[in-house]
Amino acid sequence: MASVYDAIVIGGGPGGSTVATALTRAGRSVMVLEREKFPRFHVGESLLPFSLPIFDRLGVHEKIRAAGYQTKQGAFFWNESNGTTRPVVFGEARDPNHPMAYQVKRADFDDLLLRHAASCGAQVREETTVEDVLFEGERAVGVRARGAGGGAPEEIRAKVVVDASGQGALLSRKLGIRRFDPKLKRAALFAHYAGIVWPAASRPGDILLPIDQGVWYWIIPFSDGICSVGGVFDPAEVRFTEGASPEARFEELLARSPRVLELLDGARRVSGAAHRARVPAASLHAHARPLRGLRARALHRRHGRARHGSESREGHPFHARIGRAPRCAPAPSAASSTSRCLRSARKTGAARRRRWRC
Repeated sequence: MASVYDAIVIGGGPGGSTVATALTRAGRSVMVLEREKFPRFHVGESLLPFSLPIFDRLGVHEKIRAAGYQTKQGAFFWNESNGTTRPVVFGEARDPNHPMAYQVKRADFDDLLLRHAASCGAQVREETTVEDVLFEGERAVGVRARGAGGGAPEEIRAKVVVDASGQGALLSRKLGIRRFDPKLKRAALFAHYAGIVWPAASRPGDILLPIDQGVWYWIIPFSDGICSVGGVFDPAEVRFTEGASPEARFEELLARSPRVLELLDGARRVSGAAHRARVPAASLHAHARPLRGLRARALHRRHGRARHGSESREGHPFHARIGRAPRCAPAPSAASSTSRCLRSARKTGAARRRRWRC
């Protein structure tokens, strides 16, 4: 095990596993530190076509195909305010070379990507919390981390530290550059359902997106017959019955849309209602209280913005600056060469800044 790594990656989600795979395939030594134990639940289940060339460049696409994820060829929108519909066909888009994408359960999908990074040579430590990033002057030189077993924290050194902690925003918090984006002041309620009968107007496998009364809803089908159902809203505009339980709030949200109720007719919920928010804590507490309960997942965290205006969308890792593997051949282990790899990855990703999920 290296005493000083070329790179330490904080976070083992898709962003972290992507940069770890890209660097290890370029001949670098990489340590990934992930706070949770994979597989773990995560929202954000509908990918977009431009994730496919990334999978190819990472050498993971065959594993994804073999996993049998639901394929989708597009999306179907309902705008209930004016009665219009809009089918979207990926094969008829600006770039027809990517006519499909995948619907994935993130617990399995993220685990697959992290295991692939490990198979490429990255050292992966789960249930390890990064407590601080170590600096010498203005340069990050490592981290202080603590494993699940407790005990004294450990200092791990590296030539480059990559913050892929998502909304945790460890590094931008430390540097004081985290900013709230008011355009992303949104929250969501969601659950999983079985037995949804697919509407004839939409292709099986496509994401369904009804928009009604200030809420945009999603219905995402998986290959096992389960569907993810949820709604995204501004908590300052969508109010719930005072004191309502998490389940009741979710039912109230669904009841705002006759279209959603029609699509769910005859289906049964197979999970508890879960909550996700990208709003300042004060707004969340005032308008959409954290969900609690045996199966509810309270995930309210602030949304942040990283340096240079790049939005830190936790759960949207593939759209970011690490979008593609760095175009550099393996070179002797040196801080400058590792930095060039990361700069190349950021530049390429910025040029193709396309989000990978609906």
